[in-house]
Amino acid sequence: MKATRTGKQVFMENPARMLVAYDISRAARARKARNILRGYADSAQKSVFECALSVSRQKELLRALEPTMDHQDHWVWVTVDPRARIVRLGTGGTPSLLSYWG
Repeated sequence: MKATRTGKQVFMENPARMLVAYDISRAARARKARNILRGYADSAQKSVFECALSVSRQKELLRALEPTMDHQDHWVWVTVDPRARIVRLGTGGTPSLLSYWG
């Protein structure tokens, strides 16, 4: 909870760490979806986006993406468990998994 200048209590949503991925059949819709997601994502790799989204931001993002969605496309939204250890390997090159998995 957070107090505003008027003294009212406002509920602050904790953002969830999410992965959003898509396989969109039309290039124009894929480009539009990518541009929208870039505004919400912390990082991206082609058609996979890592985001920290509150429930209200998730709804906002879905409304923004709705015009780009088609029944032929495939979308995946994964909420990452906040207790999970997130491992990021590489910066676009081929990572060595041996050092991590030992």
